[in-house]
Amino acid sequence: MNLWLDDLRTPPHGWTWIRSVAEAQRVLLAGEVEHASLDHDLGHGCEGGCWDDSGDVTVQRCGKACACGCHATGYDLTKWMAETGIWPRLSCRVHSANPAGALSMQATINRYAPY
Repeated sequence: MNLWLDDLRTPPHGWTWIRSVAEAQRVLLAGEVEHASLDHDLGHGCEGGCWDDSGDVTVQRCGKACACGCHATGYDLTKWMAETGIWPRLSCRVHSANPAGALSMQATINRYAPY
């Protein structure tokens, strides 16, 4: 499986669209991800409602005081992968338009990924 983590951009053909860090973690834990391409900025906070664990939008709003996961970034995912040792089997890349976020993510991948 090819994992495409992005809340807005549709994935290329052959990639599975994942919109939240929590959903990406579940898929990675299953051990079936070969390649991953990650965005940094995910969701718009809770402007459109909080994301629940399944990735569905609810009507709850929180002002960043929640634990719903809708404020997690691609960098949070790369830190989690580094802490747990759970990585895509073959590659992990960054496609974020956020220069600072992309740099942090790529640095974590370069340092801790097993490639």
